Amino acid sequence: MGATGQSITLANSIIGVGVLAMPFCFQQCGIILATLLLLLMGLVSRLSSYFLLKSAIMARRRNFEFLAFHVFGPAGKMAVEVGIIGFLMGTCIAYFVVVGDLGPQIIAKMFNINQSDMLRTSIMVVVSVACVLPLGLLRNVDSLSNVSAATIAFYFCLVLKVVSECMGGSGRWGAGDAVAR
Repeated sequence: MGATGQSITLANSIIGVGVLAMPFCFQQCGIILATLLLLLMGLVSRLSSYFLLKSAIMARRRNFEFLAFHVFGPAGKMAVEVGIIGFLMGTCIAYFVVVGDLGPQIIAKMFNINQSDMLRTSIMVVVSVACVLPLGLLRNVDSLSNVSAATIAFYFCLVLKVVSECMGGSGRWGAGDAVAR
């Protein structure tokens, strides 16, 4: 997988559920506090990425695991690998929470049926068996960059939809208004 494919997959991991949860966070914190926190965390992320990149260049290491091995030894490499596994598991759990919360609402509205725990469970099983399992069984993960690109396109469409509903609905900028509908 080339640098572009890796960048797209990384962007999908970073953007992921954050884009889906952003309107709720803005609703809970308010626009000013949420914007300040978003800018502050963006600055912290940029600084930490800068320091990681600078240390990798100075140590002449090409990936994060080997940089941790160079600095902290086998325990550092193991800690980074466990951290990466934890990040991926957390992302997977967050996706299932979002699917479990939004899926029944969408399906119930589309097919004009009542929401129930059985519907939620059924949707999660179908998503697990039809989407997650086949992607998890891939021998070569290079093709996931195409799925990640499609996912990022979906996020872009979702953001456009939320913004259009915020502007067209009540004429005021309320991130929670679009979500509440």
